[in-house]
Amino acid sequence: MVRALTFVIDRNDRRYSSAIPRDLMIAHIANARGWLGSCAEYLANTVAHLRKLGIEDGPMHDMLNRVRAHAGGTPTGRWEDGRWLTAAI
Repeated sequence: MVRALTFVIDRNDRRYSSAIPRDLMIAHIANARGWLGSCAEYLANTVAHLRKLGIEDGPMHDMLNRVRAHAGGTPTGRWEDGRWLTAAI
Protein backbone atom coordinates (compact mmCIF):
# COMPACT_ATOMS: atom_id res chain seq x y z
CA MET A 1 0.00 0.00 0.00
CA VAL A 2 1.19 3.50 -0.84
CA ARG A 3 -0.12 6.46 1.12
CA ALA A 4 -0.46 9.57 -0.98
CA LEU A 5 -2.01 13.00 -0.92
CA THR A 6 -3.42 14.40 -4.13
CA PHE A 7 -4.80 17.75 -5.18
CA VAL A 8 -7.54 18.33 -7.71
CA ILE A 9 -9.02 21.43 -9.28
CA ASP A 10 -12.47 22.09 -10.65
CA ARG A 11 -11.81 24.05 -13.83
CA ASN A 12 -15.45 25.15 -13.80
CA ASP A 13 -15.13 26.81 -10.37
CA ARG A 14 -15.28 30.62 -10.52
CA ARG A 15 -12.04 30.81 -8.50
CA TYR A 16 -10.09 28.87 -11.16
CA SER A 17 -8.13 30.88 -13.67
CA SER A 18 -5.87 29.60 -16.40
CA ALA A 19 -4.74 33.12 -17.33
CA ILE A 20 -2.96 34.32 -14.20
CA PRO A 21 -0.33 36.96 -15.06
CA ARG A 22 3.13 35.43 -14.55
CA ASP A 23 4.35 38.15 -12.16
CA LEU A 24 1.29 37.64 -9.95
CA MET A 25 1.73 33.87 -10.01
CA ILE A 26 5.40 34.20 -9.04
CA ALA A 27 4.60 36.54 -6.14
CA HIS A 28 2.02 34.15 -4.74
CA ILE A 29 4.20 31.05 -5.13
CA ALA A 30 7.11 32.88 -3.48
CA ASN A 31 5.03 33.88 -0.45
CA ALA A 32 2.26 31.30 0.00
CA ARG A 33 2.45 28.81 2.86
CA GLY A 34 -0.03 26.26 4.12
CA TRP A 35 -0.12 23.44 6.65
CA LEU A 36 1.89 21.24 4.26
CA GLY A 37 4.66 23.79 3.76
CA SER A 38 5.36 26.56 1.31
CA CYS A 39 4.51 26.69 -2.38
CA ALA A 40 8.14 27.53 -3.12
CA GLU A 41 9.30 24.34 -1.34
CA TYR A 42 6.73 22.28 -3.24
CA LEU A 43 7.94 23.76 -6.54
CA ALA A 44 11.59 23.14 -5.60
CA ASN A 45 10.81 19.50 -4.75
CA THR A 46 8.95 19.06 -8.03
CA VAL A 47 11.90 20.46 -9.99
CA ALA A 48 14.33 18.23 -8.05
CA HIS A 49 12.26 15.18 -9.04
CA LEU A 50 12.18 16.33 -12.67
CA ARG A 51 15.98 16.54 -12.60
CA LYS A 52 16.17 12.98 -11.23
CA LEU A 53 14.11 11.94 -14.23
CA GLY A 54 16.63 13.63 -16.54
CA ILE A 55 14.55 16.72 -17.24
CA GLU A 56 17.08 19.48 -16.67
CA ASP A 57 15.34 22.48 -18.18
CA GLY A 58 11.75 23.50 -18.74
CA PRO A 59 8.94 25.79 -17.63
CA MET A 60 8.97 24.51 -14.03
CA HIS A 61 12.71 25.19 -13.78
CA ASP A 62 12.20 28.70 -15.12
CA MET A 63 9.36 29.30 -12.65
CA LEU A 64 11.56 28.14 -9.75
CA ASN A 65 14.34 30.53 -10.79
CA ARG A 66 11.86 33.40 -10.94
CA VAL A 67 10.33 32.48 -7.56
CA ARG A 68 13.79 32.37 -5.96
CA ALA A 69 14.60 35.79 -7.43
CA HIS A 70 11.34 37.37 -6.24
CA ALA A 71 11.97 40.00 -3.57
CA GLY A 72 8.48 41.43 -3.04
CA GLY A 73 5.60 40.53 -0.78
CA THR A 74 2.27 38.94 -1.56
CA PRO A 75 -0.05 41.07 -3.69
CA THR A 76 -3.23 42.20 -1.97
CA GLY A 77 -6.52 41.46 -3.64
CA ARG A 78 -8.58 38.51 -4.73
CA TRP A 79 -9.65 36.47 -7.75
CA GLU A 80 -13.17 37.05 -8.92
CA ASP A 81 -14.74 35.85 -12.14
CA GLY A 82 -11.36 34.98 -13.68
CA ARG A 83 -9.56 38.24 -12.93
CA TRP A 84 -7.46 39.74 -10.16
CA LEU A 85 -9.10 42.54 -8.20
CA THR A 86 -6.83 44.77 -6.17
CA ALA A 87 -7.98 45.20 -2.58
CA ALA A 88 -9.10 48.66 -1.57
CA ILE A 89 -6.88 50.18 1.11
